[in-house]
Amino acid sequence: NDSTGAKSMAKGKRKADEMTEGEEFVPAEGTGADDEDTLVEEERLAAADGDAGHAREIASLEAEADMPIEEVLRRMQEQGGEEGADD
Repeated sequence: NDSTGAKSMAKGKRKADEMTEGEEFVPAEGTGADDEDTLVEEERLAAADGDAGHAREIASLEAEADMPIEEVLRRMQEQGGEEGADD
């Protein structure tokens, strides 16, 4: 007997896998603010970086386009380990 599920059902909110077609998804309480904070922070960082960030990204993509696929794959594998450390 899940009391949390019962409370959710009582409010008319249900888990995504329990919803029927046409019902509107309502995220769990407290999750929306975190998403919004993350978006605001990303926008702030992008604005601070300005056009320089776009220029770096374009230069990086152009360099990748000219390198052999083996090198691209090697770099992706190296970055995969670094990204896991940040998450």
